[in-house]
Amino acid sequence: MGSASDQIAAYLADAYGREIDQEETIWRSLPFFAAVLALELNALFIALKYLAPGGAWRRAEVVLLTLDALAILATLCAIAPSILRSNFKYVGRATEMLAYARQLDAYASDEAGGPAQLDAAATLRATLAEEQAKAIDNNGHINRRRLAWRGLAGSLAMVSILVTIALAFTEIAAKVRP
Repeated sequence: MGSASDQIAAYLADAYGREIDQEETIWRSLPFFAAVLALELNALFIALKYLAPGGAWRRAEVVLLTLDALAILATLCAIAPSILRSNFKYVGRATEMLAYARQLDAYASDEAGGPAQLDAAATLRATLAEEQAKAIDNNGHINRRRLAWRGLAGSLAMVSILVTIALAFTEIAAKVRP
């Protein structure tokens, strides 16, 4: 099964990978928001062409158009913090890590048979685990914040879609019952 250090090292490696993947997920969701917002803006401009001539229907349509525009603006405002530059932490550069591993191996072979035998692999595993744990804590905080903003943006986009649907029904009703 392995030691506790081996178990936590495997867990941290997996968790580190998930946090890095979560960072990329934020960016992969942007085309969805771009498509929704483009459709919403298109619907708004079409709706402007078909406003009722006046009266209660026109007032209702103007209120819905205003709500829709505000929902679109709020969606954009909620997306912005989810993509702002953040200081993600990564485990060291590959060349530096390779050099460190070689130094450990060299030191361990120099010390072989001596009183302070060094287990280079265990030391490297512990160092990697420590670096991953720091990165996980930092990146997880950033990802949770970004996820919350993206969730809010998604909810606001849904509000905008629902208001657009209500606007369409209102415009149809205004034509059927002037």
